[in-house]
Amino acid sequence: PDRKVPGCLSTVHVHATLETDGTITWQGDSDALISKGLVALLVNGLSGCTAEEIVAVQPEFIKASGITASLTPGRNNGFYNMFKLMTRQAEELAGASSDEAPKGQSAAIAAEDKLPDMRIYNTMARSKEPLNPSEPGIVNMYVCGVTVYDLCHLGHARIMVFFDVVARYLRQRGYKVNYVRNVTDIDDKIIKRSQEAGEPAEELARRMEQEMQRDAASLGCEPPTHEPRVSDSMPEITSMVSTLEEKQHAYSAKSEETGGLDVYFRVRSFPSYGRLSRCSLEGNQAGARVGIDTVKEAPEDFALWKSAKIGEPAWESPWGAGRPGWHIECSAMAKKLLGDTLDIHGGGPDLMFPHHENELAQSEAAEWKALREDVDALCCCEEQGRREDVEVLGEFCDDPGCLGEARRCEDAQCAGAPADPKAWQRFHEAMSNDFDMVGAVAAMTDVSRQLLQLQQAAEDSAQLVSALAAQLRTMGAVLGILQRNPDEVLRGGGGGAADADDDFEARVDALVAERASARKAKDFARADAIKAELTELGVVLEDASSGTTWRIGALVS
Repeated sequence: PDRKVPGCLSTVHVHATLETDGTITWQGDSDALISKGLVALLVNGLSGCTAEEIVAVQPEFIKASGITASLTPGRNNGFYNMFKLMTRQAEELAGASSDEAPKGQSAAIAAEDKLPDMRIYNTMARSKEPLNPSEPGIVNMYVCGVTVYDLCHLGHARIMVFFDVVARYLRQRGYKVNYVRNVTDIDDKIIKRSQEAGEPAEELARRMEQEMQRDAASLGCEPPTHEPRVSDSMPEITSMVSTLEEKQHAYSAKSEETGGLDVYFRVRSFPSYGRLSRCSLEGNQAGARVGIDTVKEAPEDFALWKSAKIGEPAWESPWGAGRPGWHIECSAMAKKLLGDTLDIHGGGPDLMFPHHENELAQSEAAEWKALREDVDALCCCEEQGRREDVEVLGEFCDDPGCLGEARRCEDAQCAGAPADPKAWQRFHEAMSNDFDMVGAVAAMTDVSRQLLQLQQAAEDSAQLVSALAAQLRTMGAVLGILQRNPDEVLRGGGGGAADADDDFEARVDALVAERASARKAKDFARADAIKAELTELGVVLEDASSGTTWRIGALVS
């Protein structure tokens, strides 16, 4: 069929014919003289090529002709849009001529069959390495979680979002992911803050844990498979400390402060200590930052168990009442829930030393393999934008209705085969390359650009629009975005400050109506005052001939 696409100064038409030898003959024209030469260039240049050859062409091939200005992607660039339309037609013709699979299925099978191998940056090796789980099809991942002594900060959000995406993508690839993220609910910081606030440490920890869970939900993070608390893991912690003591990797010493027994890890009993962080013990200067604990055999030894001070939370142990040191908890909980080998160990880059280094040492000293990949979240998980409200619809589609349409798409092609296999493949290539979310979002942007072009084209393309929208939402699901109702997001629902006020929407609607009345009465001072008040609330007004609409500007900027 004839196809046409809007251009900046004209409308271009193109018609494709599939020849018996598998090549495609193109015909095309433009309504405006200024575009006829560009149309002829594409039609003549691509005629005689196979569909596979056309799909492989990149727009940059035109640069040699000196008309690079015409290659800028955009909804009003007829030349660029025509090239993309021809590529899509070539794919459709190739699909229609194939009898290897039912319509819409071959592209999906091809896309899945060609998934690139996973490569993840291994902090230990300082390089990207293939993901080779200890058990095929299963990934055991442990991530160091939050110490719940205060409200979460941006660094906590970054870790939660990053490893949520890691788990989502691995599951999308077919892995069973056992994702464990601990909650540190007993720690020096918690005790200090509880004493300052006059609140029991356990109550403070529970309250802050609830706040943390709310923050994770507002970020769109799915719950981990397991989320163990330190306070619920004392038997496993004391058992591991005992094992280390039996193997001469740990020793107890009488605390000068409490008179009870503290237990320390004997760092120099583990010859490979420092291989993760590449920190040399010989380069350390004892006492440079904190005072030297004279009961320790060596300044670098770290606490596995601390005897309790009066009034502090404490648990019974072979060394008397006390609580665990910071590092031992993660090793014990990881072994309890994931066994002797972790496929991925994650956390913030600031934890590499000493926390991750100490985890590795004590775990291997206790004679369990502990670690295959250490993935510190060195790359920013939010490089394409914000995820404080994750539905950044404006980045992908200026008509959120197209995403709502995707929810109603029940066509087999929408639900199964990708409408744009090339974009789907690029998405996988990016995510398989150390979870490159910038590249993944670029692939999503290609799909959204097609949606914009189709929405503005005169042809009837509702089915393709639905299929592309469904694909965009499927991609978004891997990143935890584009899953909520667009209207809800644009009005600030489901997260953010607006939710704190149940009457927020009614309040804004009332102010918008009052402003409309003021404008109608030519009371522009009052209208401007209302607009200023709404701006302070984070509301953006959009005036049109049909009336005024509003949205939460902070969520879609």
